[in-house]
Amino acid sequence: MSASEEVTQLLRKCKKIVTAMDVLDEEMTMDNFNLHFYGEEVMQKKEEESQIG
Repeated sequence: MSASEEVTQLLRKCKKIVTAMDVLDEEMTMDNFNLHFYGEEVMQKKEEESQIG
């Protein structure tokens, strides 16, 4: 896969997330976006690491 294809897929994923957040009337914050982008487990791990460090 070329770099431009990867960027195009990433852009599509981000647009889908933002559209879904808008449709669901979610607050447009980086935390909410990251929750959808990375998933709940990853966000929980990052939160735990920040509390420890």
